[in-house]
Amino acid sequence: MKAGKAPSPHGLVPAMAFLADLGDIGRLISAFDWGATSVGPIESWPGYLRTTVSTILRSPVPIVTLWNADGIMIYNEAYSGFAAARHPRLIGSRVREGWPEVADFNDNVMKTVLSGGTLSYREQAFTLFRRGRAEPVWLDLDYSPVLDEQNRPAGVIAIVIEVTEKILAQRRLHAERKQFGQMFEQSPSFMSLKYGPDHRTEIANPAYYRLMGTRDILGRPVSEAFPEIAGQGFTALLDRAYATGETQYATTAPLLVQRTAGQALEERFIDFVYQPIRDDNGQIIGIFAQGNDVTDRVRAERLAQDNDANFQAVTQIMPNHLWTAGPDGAVDWVNDRATAYFGIGDLKNDGERWLETVHPDDRAGSGLAYRTPSRPARRMRWSSVHAAMMAPIAGSWPARSRCVMRTAPSCGGSAPTRTFTNASWPKTPTRGTGTGSGSSARTCSWSVISRA
Repeated sequence: MKAGKAPSPHGLVPAMAFLADLGDIGRLISAFDWGATSVGPIESWPGYLRTTVSTILRSPVPIVTLWNADGIMIYNEAYSGFAAARHPRLIGSRVREGWPEVADFNDNVMKTVLSGGTLSYREQAFTLFRRGRAEPVWLDLDYSPVLDEQNRPAGVIAIVIEVTEKILAQRRLHAERKQFGQMFEQSPSFMSLKYGPDHRTEIANPAYYRLMGTRDILGRPVSEAFPEIAGQGFTALLDRAYATGETQYATTAPLLVQRTAGQALEERFIDFVYQPIRDDNGQIIGIFAQGNDVTDRVRAERLAQDNDANFQAVTQIMPNHLWTAGPDGAVDWVNDRATAYFGIGDLKNDGERWLETVHPDDRAGSGLAYRTPSRPARRMRWSSVHAAMMAPIAGSWPARSRCVMRTAPSCGGSAPTRTFTNASWPKTPTRGTGTGSGSSARTCSWSVISRA
């Protein structure tokens, strides 16, 4: 401090009064030895330099000034946040030495602006070492000259706005959209986005075109793009979803669509959902349509139902006793002839009642043999079993009647023969004993599943 000059109330000589009440950055600038730089001591600073520095120090925007040809740096508090770990040593340094990783860039700035030009950059990418490590940085930059009393460029004023977070957020959003777009395009489900009360299709994936056919639909209302679906209920559901904001859906809905121009309508079946889309204010702006073409599944189910109905129709007119059972031995279906023969009306509803068709003396053994596989964990095969009683029937089982059973495996091979007496052959207590006369034999035939 020079003798003869009284300090201000803030502890500063009058020449430094413009730095009063500027916090840490003001104290750092006032304490710096500017006499060791090209700008000289603060007391000798010209009016334009003091005015410019006073102005930028009061700005909330990051600003740095570069003075003289060597670019001596004076900046504000906001810029110190951008400088990070390089603050405060950047104060009073030459810009080329302060930011060596971008020296060439700043050389061009100094040359251009000190010649009276201006520069502006948006989202300019740099790699800076602000924290001792390389980091990508994106900046919006504006450079203008600071003029002296003779209107000659004496320095550069730079406004530095970092937009790194914005750029990174945009890149993340772009990556997410790209990933969603790939999922959208590759999804086996059909998808489309429809906007406005007339449901204009803005985007549709390949599965949507496979369902509806290749036609010009983008930007067109549903009623215009798909006139054939009018009256089928789909447009009404779109209207309801748009008006109420409630999700609409349907399963196995029949759809008549002209997938190829000039061809007849084709019937398809679809599961679908209409999900309303809202803007930031909560207003409904469109509908997201997603679903699956389940035509093949519906046709397969109908074919299976038809086959089952045909099977039952055929078995009901056959003169045989027919039934089916699951792996646990419980009967799950029986034809009317077998029901009438055994006299158990609810056999098909209570599969365990099949043992009632066996004589009480043989139920325990028959049930155990029926449920116990001879070779566990082996494959199943179909066998045909034919049995004939060889003794005449005269109102009841004879004391020594016998029955010969021949099994013919479907996989080939010889057919084993077993002979049963009345002690081992399953007997029906009230039905099946016969009431005929003469020497004719009674014959039965059925199919069973036997283990290999």
